Amino acid sequence: MEDLVEVIVDRKVLDSFKRRALKVYPREIFEQVVGRISGTQVRIFAFRDLEHVAKRGDVVVEEDVNPMTEGEDESRFDILGTIHSHPQDTIEPSELDWETMKADGELVMGICAIRKTAKRRFVSFAFFGRNRQQLQLTIGEENTSP
Repeated sequence: MEDLVEVIVDRKVLDSFKRRALKVYPREIFEQVVGRISGTQVRIFAFRDLEHVAKRGDVVVEEDVNPMTEGEDESRFDILGTIHSHPQDTIEPSELDWETMKADGELVMGICAIRKTAKRRFVSFAFFGRNRQQLQLTIGEENTSP
């Protein structure tokens, strides 16, 4: 498999995750990344809920839950990895994030950093490949022009 270089995802999919992450803020949220790999591109079609306990600073997943196979079905899409939030933190993965990604066999890891102040909230997304490289993020938008 070639090294991945780009993640393509629709704005609606990102916005939907952002809403869910803000809803549980300041706790973390943890979901599957579902899509397809085409050459060096990752096409993300959805994020799917994973059973977990959201806490401040981490998430707890039952030992028998493998995020790469949980809820796996015969659909035409693949489970590519996970995405989680970093409340009041950066998009930089922690060493535990890297270790978990490797142990679970994830191809892609997404992070949604959320910082809130009294008047504003700041949300950033980043995706990483298993070689610890940050992938280019391309956000698709619906073409509404006539």
